[in-house]
Amino acid sequence: MINTFLYGIGDKDLLNELVKNLDVKFNIHCYDNIKKDISNIDLVNNNFSFTPIFTKKGYTIYKSFHTEFFQDFHKMILTRGLYKSTYFEIENEFAIFFHSFLQILIEKKVELVIFGAFPHDGPDYILYHLAKKLGLKTILFYQSIFPNKFFMMSDINELGKFDNDKGENKINLENVLDSKQSYINTVTEYNYQNSHLKKYNLKKFLSEKRKIKKIIIKLFIFLKLIKRKDREKEFLKNLNKIELKKNETKILLNSKKKKIYFPLHLQPEMATSLLSKEYNDQIYLLEKLSLIVNQDWIIIVKENPRQSSYQRGHFFFKRLEYLKNIVFVNSHYNSQDLVKNCDLVATGAGTVGWEALINSKKCLVFGNPWFQYLHGCLKFNDNLSINDIEKFINNDFDKKQFTKDLNSLIHNTYEGIVNDFYKRIHINFDEKKNSKVVTENIIKFIKINLSN
Repeated sequence: MINTFLYGIGDKDLLNELVKNLDVKFNIHCYDNIKKDISNIDLVNNNFSFTPIFTKKGYTIYKSFHTEFFQDFHKMILTRGLYKSTYFEIENEFAIFFHSFLQILIEKKVELVIFGAFPHDGPDYILYHLAKKLGLKTILFYQSIFPNKFFMMSDINELGKFDNDKGENKINLENVLDSKQSYINTVTEYNYQNSHLKKYNLKKFLSEKRKIKKIIIKLFIFLKLIKRKDREKEFLKNLNKIELKKNETKILLNSKKKKIYFPLHLQPEMATSLLSKEYNDQIYLLEKLSLIVNQDWIIIVKENPRQSSYQRGHFFFKRLEYLKNIVFVNSHYNSQDLVKNCDLVATGAGTVGWEALINSKKCLVFGNPWFQYLHGCLKFNDNLSINDIEKFINNDFDKKQFTKDLNSLIHNTYEGIVNDFYKRIHINFDEKKNSKVVTENIIKFIKINLSN
């Protein structure tokens, strides 16, 4: 059996099944009452408890590894709290993660690392790329929005790839669209329940020291004992200054100018921190787009209605001022209406691209979303011109080709659920059966794709 390292498996029944069927040498997860070497939550917040052995091998590859991956790690680790560590302490954490994982991988003679999700928390990102540098095998899961289907691959860059010679069984597109709506309804209900619990679970709220600290600080500000900006109020004020009114948006949508719709991603989230690559900086994406299109085009931008002041400070809005061919619509304006009334949708890696495609609308993709290779998508590159974009959108949307591509993509998925959240979408879900089916798929994947 292959020596395996499990990181962050997102389903406890699946985790137990994998431990029974694989030779697990190291196990990182967050579940109580299941044997683990460390919790991935503790790992993100507190790093490893042991001091790693400093080795010549680690020293030899550390500098280039740091140059290549520290910047992305820094962005990811900041999501645990903007003021938890200084830049220099995070750099020290990066080194400890690196040397600790290196020691574990070598001492345990790990041959395969399986990730419960795409690495985007920080430590898992280091582990993934270190495993790649050492030539180890990797498996990653990505739950699809289609019921009981997930993607499994050995490299992040394989997401969304499919073989068009496979998947001859025809899909029912209407059923696929219904499953998409089920996903949206589930997410909406989940967000409501979470906000409802946060609002009324006072005992739990008060038990969190950081929130108590925030209450005290707000009280001191109100009493004018200390001066500090309310970042949320400042964010909403700045946003309100640049957003069009509803009637202004309707006039804009009826104008003869060609329009690109780009809704900002919620930050932080995996779509930006990992899948959008360099376009985690979303204004950088807008700058690229702004330089390509001419004055006959307008870029319509909408903020995510759930966005907070995180990554939306004073200089974010100041930087937007020099982009003259973009307009902001209200964050609560109907996104489907914008998709249908624009000539093109642009995204880093957001599901708005999927919304465009199922409405027979073309999509310009900057990052690496799961739908990026379907008919109707154009991958952005630095040589792309306005003529390329206009030619792309002037060609008719071929619904038959889109359906064929989608059929092939779904054929490339595996049966099962690897993330607890998605169980809400599946009616009469059987935990035990699911864990066995997914494990069988993983073992089959290893035999077909990873065996020497």
